Amino acid sequence: MIIPLNVAIHLIIGAVPGILLPLQVQEIDRAGKAAALALITGIGAFAAMIASPVAGLLSDRTRSRFGRRAPWMAGGMIGLAVSLAAMGMAKTVPAMVVAWVVVQILLNLVISPVTALLPDRVPAARRGSFATFSGVSLMLGAVGGQVLGAALSSQVQVAYVVLSAVLLLAVVAFVLVCPDVPSTEQVNEPFSLAVFLRTFWVSPRRHPDFFWGFLARLALFTGYQLFILQDYVGLKDDAVGLVPVLGVVNLVALVATTSFPGPLSDRIGRRKPFVIGASAVMGVGMAVPFFLPTVTGMIV
Repeated sequence: MIIPLNVAIHLIIGAVPGILLPLQVQEIDRAGKAAALALITGIGAFAAMIASPVAGLLSDRTRSRFGRRAPWMAGGMIGLAVSLAAMGMAKTVPAMVVAWVVVQILLNLVISPVTALLPDRVPAARRGSFATFSGVSLMLGAVGGQVLGAALSSQVQVAYVVLSAVLLLAVVAFVLVCPDVPSTEQVNEPFSLAVFLRTFWVSPRRHPDFFWGFLARLALFTGYQLFILQDYVGLKDDAVGLVPVLGVVNLVALVATTSFPGPLSDRIGRRKPFVIGASAVMGVGMAVPFFLPTVTGMIV
């Protein structure tokens, strides 16, 4: 059931930042759309950065007969469904900022507990294989979100309602079919604000792998894919329909290349060689569109 849940969550990530949000921004301020999108997504990313560890802390310390994760997944889901529906009605950049910040906070109330399911329920020896299936489901969701966003690009409010409904069904199904272990007897250590605040800092010298992995996240620019296709490649209004096509191409490559590294890394007990090799290939691929500003370049 984790796969349908991941797909539902990443439908939102594929549809909203990839298509719906840029379309809304473009409708509000066509001339300043790039700067407006940067403002909205930048503030939203900061909110998500704060919300994610807070959500994780809350779920870790929750004691209930429904377990540690399920209450936050259910509560976040309800709030997220409402906020997504409201986001479709935002008509100004400040309203979009507020709406996206709320969505990011509530989305992390769902994502953080779901992420914790890996160490909670999967044995260490099988986590590479689990991560492979999880990664494919994330991409399926993202591509599905792009397809949904493109199909409903002229009915943005309807698209947000559909996303809300799908997420509601997925979370309810997961909580009912895969119930969490009751945590009423859990004993928590006394909360320390100082210790919690220190979790926002990880020393690059002591933990270089985490530092480089985190830094690599800053290189992602998928939120601007629609604008790049419109203005840099020159596709204008036809760009909306091409975003999911590129997503499908990406999905095919992802499935082909993630089917073996996870299980193989479990077998040899090493992760870093796969990460380094994949990063090198990604770097080359990301450089191609700058020298070949065509649809072919985007696919490569």
